[in-house]
Amino acid sequence: MICKQPRRRLFWSIYLHGILLLLAIGATGVVVALVGGDPAWKVAAAAAQRYLVNELDPLLDQPEAIGEKLESINANFRMDIAVYGSDHTLISSAGDKLLPPLQEIPETADAVHTWSNGFIRVAPFPSRRAYVLFRAPHPMGPRRGVTFIGIVLLLLALVSLPYARAITRPLEKLTDAARRIGAGELSTRSGISRNDEVGALAKAFDEMAGRLENLVRSEKELLANVSHELRTPLARIRIALQIAEETEDVTKIQSHLVGIGGDLGELEQLINDTLTAARLDLAQGRAEMPLRREAIRVDELVALAVQRFEQLHTPFALQTRITDGDFEFQADRVLLRRVLDNYLDNAARYADAEAGPVEIKATVREKVLRVEVNDQGSGVAEEDVPRLFDPFFRTDSSRARRSGGVGLGLALCKRIVEAHGGEVGVGLRPGGGMSFWMQLPV
Repeated sequence: MICKQPRRRLFWSIYLHGILLLLAIGATGVVVALVGGDPAWKVAAAAAQRYLVNELDPLLDQPEAIGEKLESINANFRMDIAVYGSDHTLISSAGDKLLPPLQEIPETADAVHTWSNGFIRVAPFPSRRAYVLFRAPHPMGPRRGVTFIGIVLLLLALVSLPYARAITRPLEKLTDAARRIGAGELSTRSGISRNDEVGALAKAFDEMAGRLENLVRSEKELLANVSHELRTPLARIRIALQIAEETEDVTKIQSHLVGIGGDLGELEQLINDTLTAARLDLAQGRAEMPLRREAIRVDELVALAVQRFEQLHTPFALQTRITDGDFEFQADRVLLRRVLDNYLDNAARYADAEAGPVEIKATVREKVLRVEVNDQGSGVAEEDVPRLFDPFFRTDSSRARRSGGVGLGLALCKRIVEAHGGEVGVGLRPGGGMSFWMQLPV
């Protein structure tokens, strides 16, 4: 059962956080505009101030000339201007509104008075006999400034909406995919393709899901294959027991008991191989594999495998070629013996005793041990070679033979050698037969 999609708390958190930042930036801009003003506007106002003083100072004794000059300036620059004497009496003015006089003349020409109707500049004349007040229209008044900033914030808020959605949407997809995988839909993938951190997360998630699907599929296949392989020897044992119960011939009973012993050996081998494979699989990802390492000589390892082969496969001749046999290395003796035994058993299974001897070669070069088992049999089909190390894979020829095994031996060889940090391989020999090999760093 898939849980309901949670509320989009992260989406609103990201979006509202961005809105708060925009509001903070906008408020800061408004305060700066109201308190400090525009530096460019201040420069322009100071230039206007110097211009008015220079133009009006020579005309202080000519009120009509001052009036005409003020009207001309107002017509050209749309400025409210008023000239007051030192006693604060109005000399002349121009503009839409009369600027009221000051209570006292400022000492410097840099005074700026902020009134309710805007910014007023005060410029005293050098003679101190009069002063001029002027107000020019600000390119961005307080109301217009606040309105402009509000529109900008609104646009930014609308633009940030899909941006926040673009961040949280992939996370929602990943959450939904994770819930589906948890519900058993192992084929589910995120479907996200991006070239950023979220894309890397989605790619890692999909890779993990793929490995998980393969792992579960492998476990199911292992269970199904082991169950299938267990049924065959158990069925033969049951039939042999039934026949033995129905006959009184001691010779037939003994022959059936021998067959039962072989079937029990096959069951024991299957169980041992399965447990060993499971132990190696369980240890994957650990710092160290569960290997019981000890010092082994190359010639000693090969000699034990040769001894077993000669006892079990008497029709076959065996040749050994060993170089640097006294070389010692650290490895799990029991597991490596199993690799060599499986290689030799496999050679006896596919080879023909009359075609020629089975050969085992062991060499050590540049701290790498290479062991080869070569036979001169008919081999297998070329298309089957890449799958010989797959669990439970058996060729058609081996399935038709009683000694075909269950298909775990070579797969187990691969896992054992890889647990030692080595690699395995197989190939068809030019003159006929097959060559199985392993390489171990020693």
